[in-house]
Amino acid sequence: LSFQLSCSATLGVIIFSDFGRQINAKLKIKNARLKLIVANVLLIIVQSIGAIIFTLPIQIIEFGYVSLISPIANVLISLAVTYSLSLSVAAIAFSYIPIISIIGKGIFCLISLLLQYIILVVHYLAKIPFSSVPFGSDGAILWLTLSLILVSLWFALKRVGGIRLIASL
Repeated sequence: LSFQLSCSATLGVIIFSDFGRQINAKLKIKNARLKLIVANVLLIIVQSIGAIIFTLPIQIIEFGYVSLISPIANVLISLAVTYSLSLSVAAIAFSYIPIISIIGKGIFCLISLLLQYIILVVHYLAKIPFSSVPFGSDGAILWLTLSLILVSLWFALKRVGGIRLIASL
């Protein structure tokens, strides 16, 4: 199940990243920092929507629910996830060096704070009414069909190169 979700989400992110870049290219914000922030937030939202669309059939079939709030959650936690993964590598590396292993312990404490933030955000967003919606299996079949049509159209219109085709498969 996790393999199916990972592959489906990755395909959605790959396909929708192009749409996100096109949207970001059309931004007319003069302040460079503000433009960068808005562009990154929009890209995260667009990629999240792509992941949601492509994992929707699996979510419906396996769990019976669909999250409506996940794009917002992804924007709020994406930096914390990125830093916690990166810092984990550093913490593990430092923990194997006897003299400076205390640095690894300090980094693990920082990672713990980041993970607590992620849990807190998800916990509070899950309490919002209609943050997830129950679906039946008919909805899953409909979304599966729409996802396959979307992928087919994207391949037909985009003329996908070898790397994207391999990643999609």
